[in-house]
Amino acid sequence: RHDRSAGWCGVIRGLIIRVTGIAFTLIEVALLIRLLLPFIGSVPEALVPFVKPLIRVTNQLIRPFLSFAEPFDLSTKLDLPGPLNDLINPYLGRVDVAVIVAIVGWGIIGAVVTLLLRIVFRSR
Repeated sequence: RHDRSAGWCGVIRGLIIRVTGIAFTLIEVALLIRLLLPFIGSVPEALVPFVKPLIRVTNQLIRPFLSFAEPFDLSTKLDLPGPLNDLINPYLGRVDVAVIVAIVGWGIIGAVVTLLLRIVFRSR
């Protein structure tokens, strides 16, 4: 005899893992958009109302990682060989190191949480 409740438990477990993965993916996408905003010449008119809420939300996502980002300063010019200096140095002042650290941090947290959920919900 097939137990239907066992089948539903598997579906719910899978759904929890997928929703968690989607949530962490949305966090990463929001931070990536925040990282790219300084490099966009002008935000399209239709997207302007979304910039302030995006900054407000990503500020909260970056806050736990600020102390890790403090030691890094990209405002000084790099001494790279050849034409790389002219290509990279103008953009270094626009890179927000705190956002990069937050992207890495949230990626690690997302991977660990997903792994723990898979371990907890694995089939027995």
